[in-house]
Amino acid sequence: MPYGGLAGHCPKCGASAFRRVKPDRLVAFADDRVCGSCGARYTPPVPVWAGIAFMACGLALPVLGLVLSSLLFGLFSLPGLGCAGAFLVLAAVVFVGGIRELLRSEKQAPSPAPKQEGMAKNR
Repeated sequence: MPYGGLAGHCPKCGASAFRRVKPDRLVAFADDRVCGSCGARYTPPVPVWAGIAFMACGLALPVLGLVLSSLLFGLFSLPGLGCAGAFLVLAAVVFVGGIRELLRSEKQAPSPAPKQEGMAKNR
């Protein structure tokens, strides 16, 4: 299936009928879509608040990891450092994923308007 980009409706044919498919990226706000008419694969737009929420979680996770690891294991013990490291890796993935989702939303050109059949032609 061809990958059609980011849109609220099919960027190839303008149809609004779709089925959901699993995204091919690690961090995603919503499932990708496959057009019911032409079979093009596309991603629904990501709201700005969602990208900011991803980045905020990415910034909060290392702090949470340090607090939890210090309470459960002791901050400088081997299990504590492992727990904090795992939170740090997860935070980096979420933060970078949020940035990528925002950049993908901003870079994408607006897709064509959906087809409206039965409308009078422009004069």
